[in-house]
Amino acid sequence: MKKIFTLILAIVATTTLWAYDFPSGDLYYNITSDTTVEVTSKSSSDPHNEGVTFTTATIPETVICDGTIYSVTSIGDYAFRGCSSLTSITIPNSVTSIGSSAFSGCSSLTSITIPNSVTTISNYPFYGCQSLESIVVEQGNVTYDSRENCNAIIETASNTLIIGCKNTTIPNSVTSIGEKAFFDCQNLNSIVIPNSITNIGESAFGGCISLASITIPNSVIDIGEWAFGECISLASCTIGNGVRSIGYAAFYWCISLTSITIPKSVTNIGEFAFGGCYALTSIFIENENTQYDSRENCNAIIETSTNTLIAGCQNTIIPNNVTSIGSSAFYECLTLTSITIPDSVTSIGRDAFDYCSSLTTVICKAIEVPELESNVFNGMPLSEATLYVPAESLEDYKVAEQWKDFGTILPLDKAPSAVENTRLPITNSTKLLRNGQMYILQDGKTYTITGQKL
Repeated sequence: MKKIFTLILAIVATTTLWAYDFPSGDLYYNITSDTTVEVTSKSSSDPHNEGVTFTTATIPETVICDGTIYSVTSIGDYAFRGCSSLTSITIPNSVTSIGSSAFSGCSSLTSITIPNSVTTISNYPFYGCQSLESIVVEQGNVTYDSRENCNAIIETASNTLIIGCKNTTIPNSVTSIGEKAFFDCQNLNSIVIPNSITNIGESAFGGCISLASITIPNSVIDIGEWAFGECISLASCTIGNGVRSIGYAAFYWCISLTSITIPKSVTNIGEFAFGGCYALTSIFIENENTQYDSRENCNAIIETSTNTLIAGCQNTIIPNNVTSIGSSAFYECLTLTSITIPDSVTSIGRDAFDYCSSLTTVICKAIEVPELESNVFNGMPLSEATLYVPAESLEDYKVAEQWKDFGTILPLDKAPSAVENTRLPITNSTKLLRNGQMYILQDGKTYTITGQKL
């Protein structure tokens, strides 16, 4: 019985450790049918292929195992993931599919040629390939193309660019930029979006930390969720007057963005659309917009029909006719030091001032304590913050949930005579961690951990 149990453990351990059926040369294969195999990674317990040192690879059209000839028809999920020394690879015409994240993290890979046999490319096959500068799809491929030497992979039937790189030039015939097409392309410095584009997909340019400016043409209708999220160098963004929808977190943590103008065409703005954009000093909504406004030069986005402020910045002055502050309205506005809430406000949404880490002065003129959703002041230095409220409501605020957590609560007549919502002059360095990247705030400027000014 003991021997049988030991044998079972050995089989389980081997099954867990090895992801392949047999090796051949530098590569590993899984048998997918009586006549076909896929290239796979060496170990299921090591999906990053750590220790793999080969710099070039040639995938053969066929391989032999135990006397059987197999055709190599696919590159499996994560097959070359993390092969950071790989500079070039040759894919044969027998391959018809490339799996999810197949080459992710191949940071030395400079070029790729997709043969005309490939009909399926799964999600994010070249994620983290920072050196990739040449992408070619062989002529004759019926599913994909790289028309006009664009250095990209385009889905032919839909005219959707699905994979780009730092050297991509988007052809005028492309109508859509697909989900994560340029995601985390850290060496992308600039890109021209042609007037043919109508949709920018989810996370299409997310994490493009070197992208400094973008012009979204009038042809674009939808900006997807996280489309430009964490583009930390993006200092200039022009949104075309055809845009109707700006998705959830579309410009989240674009920490160099100082101003934004929302055109009259926009009818939907998702939560966190400008969350964490702590350098914003100017927010303007075109006057003809029927869904949103920035009344009284308030430097905020207000949903007109509900009088709800949905997005603010360090220079926001909340108008007296606003009745609600929406969820995450000032989320991660790190440079907001003070805010005045007018007596018209009756409710404040969840996370409205979440991680406003420099907000130490709040003046709330509402006699009736505004209702709060969860975590309104989460991440604020509440023990050091002072709340000023109407004298007749002082005791009510002192016992109200979340309001009572302010370190000091005083009557309005004790408030500073002229409190402004101004940008914090950061004199001491502050470390921030975002998406695994460390950044430094010092003297109002942002630097990478290596000292590069952003």
